[in-house]
Amino acid sequence: ISMIFFLFFQGYVISQFKTSFFQFLNEPWLKGTYLLIAVFYSLDFITFDLFINLIIGSYALAAMLLMGYSFLLRLSFKPSVESINGKEIVSYGAYSILDKGAQVIVNSLDIIMIGWLLSLDDVAFYSLPFFIAAVTITPQKAISTIANPLVSQALSLDENEQLFDLYS
Repeated sequence: ISMIFFLFFQGYVISQFKTSFFQFLNEPWLKGTYLLIAVFYSLDFITFDLFINLIIGSYALAAMLLMGYSFLLRLSFKPSVESINGKEIVSYGAYSILDKGAQVIVNSLDIIMIGWLLSLDDVAFYSLPFFIAAVTITPQKAISTIANPLVSQALSLDENEQLFDLYS
């Protein structure tokens, strides 16, 4: 549920071209809290059940912070009963969950296969360069988060000069 809220408010702040706080929550906040929680678990400070709850809580807190930021941007969400299409909302939520799940699987499948086929020691040797590479593409992800709505807006308004400027 927190993932659906996070994705909903992510879409809103991106449509308002206010992506810096979202990028902070999506990259350093979530990854930093996951690292901290994993360190606590590896040092046996917390149980596995608490580990799972803290991971979920970190994502839920990020969703609430993004929701608060959206309301600071003057989010006006006043749906009428007639305008709510429950089937579309459930469909969008299901596709969002499947999309995020597919991203996790695609980004982790090679690591899982190495652990399954070789050994956990080999996973450590492979994972470190993979995560270093993931950090190096963070600026590209931030730029695409900003550029995608601009491209979408230029396409919808048939502004070819702006598209040329964006891609040059």
